[in-house]
Amino acid sequence: MLSLWDVRCIFMDTLCQHTMKLTSKCLGVHTTTTGAVSLCETDIVVPQNCSLYKWSTTSPGINLPTPHTSFITFVCHSKTYKYYASCDWKGVIAIYDDNFEVFFSLKGLDPPLAAVKFHGDDVLMVLTRGKHEHDPTSIATYQVQNNNVSLTKVLSGNYYQCASFDNFIFSWNWLQPEFTLCVHDSELGVLIKQQKLMSDSPGIGFAINKENLILEVNNRSLLWFNTTTLLEHSSSHLINVASSKIWTMILISQYNLLFQKSRQTYVILDIRTGDVVKSFCGPSAFACYIEISPSNPKYLWVCTVESMACLIFTQPLDQPDPSTTTELPVSSKVYNFHEISCCGLILHGAHLITGDMAGNIFTWDATSEGQQITRHSSEGIISGGHEPPSENPITYLSKTHIQDGIRALACHTTSEGRDVVLIGTLSGMLLFWTIETDTEPVPFVGAGDTITCIRTSGDNLVCYSSITGEVFVEEVDYEMLMETWGTSGHTNILSRTIHIPRTPATPEEEAKFGSLRLQAEVWSVDVSPCQQYVLSGSEDQTTKITEISSGNVMKSFKDHELAVTCVRWVVVATGTMLSLRDNAPLAVSSSDDNMIIVRDPWQGVILRKYSLPEELHGFCTLTYFDLLLPTTSDELSPGFGKCRVVMGTVNGYVIVRDLETGEVEFCERVHQGSIEGLWGRTGGSFATCSSDCTVQVHWLEADEGKLRS
Repeated sequence: MLSLWDVRCIFMDTLCQHTMKLTSKCLGVHTTTTGAVSLCETDIVVPQNCSLYKWSTTSPGINLPTPHTSFITFVCHSKTYKYYASCDWKGVIAIYDDNFEVFFSLKGLDPPLAAVKFHGDDVLMVLTRGKHEHDPTSIATYQVQNNNVSLTKVLSGNYYQCASFDNFIFSWNWLQPEFTLCVHDSELGVLIKQQKLMSDSPGIGFAINKENLILEVNNRSLLWFNTTTLLEHSSSHLINVASSKIWTMILISQYNLLFQKSRQTYVILDIRTGDVVKSFCGPSAFACYIEISPSNPKYLWVCTVESMACLIFTQPLDQPDPSTTTELPVSSKVYNFHEISCCGLILHGAHLITGDMAGNIFTWDATSEGQQITRHSSEGIISGGHEPPSENPITYLSKTHIQDGIRALACHTTSEGRDVVLIGTLSGMLLFWTIETDTEPVPFVGAGDTITCIRTSGDNLVCYSSITGEVFVEEVDYEMLMETWGTSGHTNILSRTIHIPRTPATPEEEAKFGSLRLQAEVWSVDVSPCQQYVLSGSEDQTTKITEISSGNVMKSFKDHELAVTCVRWVVVATGTMLSLRDNAPLAVSSSDDNMIIVRDPWQGVILRKYSLPEELHGFCTLTYFDLLLPTTSDELSPGFGKCRVVMGTVNGYVIVRDLETGEVEFCERVHQGSIEGLWGRTGGSFATCSSDCTVQVHWLEADEGKLRS
């Protein structure tokens, strides 16, 4: 699934041209934060989609002008805050003066950018990466002086990350199975040191100061180098940390390293001893970046996927008082992104229902024509966005809010004709909400941890999954559930851990997938048409079929090489090449390995196996898919009387394929961020939501019996 490195290194490929036209309308913009942040002396600058925002303790979210028209991945500042720079997916660099006015813009770099970083006060380093994993990469340096910019040198190599201090540029490359640290003279561009480190995977996290360089390796370990002696000695120190993967860290003093240890716990570690010096509680969400205010070391900015927080301490973080307790008291000023990543959606009848990480749930009229972009906010719907309102705008119907992030949604129409929305949250609660009423969502059962997927089946079955590897099935009497406000009307008939962490089979797999020992999140579930079995896909790279009545795993498939991101049952029309005897359903799965697998689940035979189109090769993974089934009338319409699979990717592409032949009928980038939800329905329409905070509805169009381009 989507990681921070995915967000940083997604590249904008050439749009594919195929034979299908897609009509879309965008229903919502929930603005979220991604990419590197940059500190001013008293403020912090954060990229949000195509814009930059300056936050301070008194004035959050001031919009700064940029030349970017694509997702901004990095923003940085020079040593004395004289210059700032930003880059985006399309290969555009912008350089700003200290008033944030653009004085230089470079467009169309190839290969596209991965990062920009200042070396000192007047040298900008640009790290580029190729479209394929082992394509050549480079570090280019630009001289920035008196608002003039010139290219000075290019360092070639397969670089993974880079940092600099004084007269040296440190870079580490990844030529499997080796992991190599390189040191270049920043003035001459000459390689003066190259050291093989180990065969393990390099991580994302790193920190540097005048004397120390810290690299994350092997998921839960740190490598420590003394930069002053690195040229003479090749020694390094391995520091083991009892933490999950470290995404961001900073050296706050000569030997004290600050990083997020768990979801809510932050620690200061003495790198010489490996001991925890201080710890404190911060925002309970994944921290993208952590920075100490240069003007006041008692202020710590924490940028998470959900909020921007300024943590205020009673003592300077760079010089903590050793006489006080380990636990640091902290007060905080938190600015929640009330416009935030959309993670759940459903197309149900005439309704489109969307949810986001801020706890907002909106319903829209999914049948209305035209295009209108709106923004989700805690105050309601605000017009605006990237496109002007249309003459026939989308109809917003209703809104509710809960005090929890929303991860999954489903909907069921009762026998009385009432639409009941089921809501799965980050804290693991399952709630219901009746669209037609003004009542608030009501919790009725819990999973213990984040609910990742919800599916309804028939009149009374609800299946859902969690990040702990568990699968649940509830038998629900919806009318009783609503009458009793969730106290009765539901009976658990399956609650079992289906997917468990496993030991990697080989040292290579251990190096590449160290998380297999730790995690087996179930990302997707689906109930079979006969309502006897649950199909599930997990981070453990397996797809499993579980019998609901007994809880026994009937089948387990390990055909994907990476996490299984989405699974569905499908019954195809009788007489087609994929139809099974007695209309038995097929099992379809997608994965981060970019493969869609269609199988006969009981014979274990793979019937079809499709990869992403060649135009999308590179850093691109499948996130979700759904099936577009023909209606009865569609069978008389050439071009629409067949089953299609529509897929979404981590860099915002939608691909439509004929499930039977594999023909690619549509391939185009429709979102600036990762597609975090995709829902199709009979007849050829589907909806997508994305980490770029937009929600879109799409229709496939035909003209005189042919697909129109």
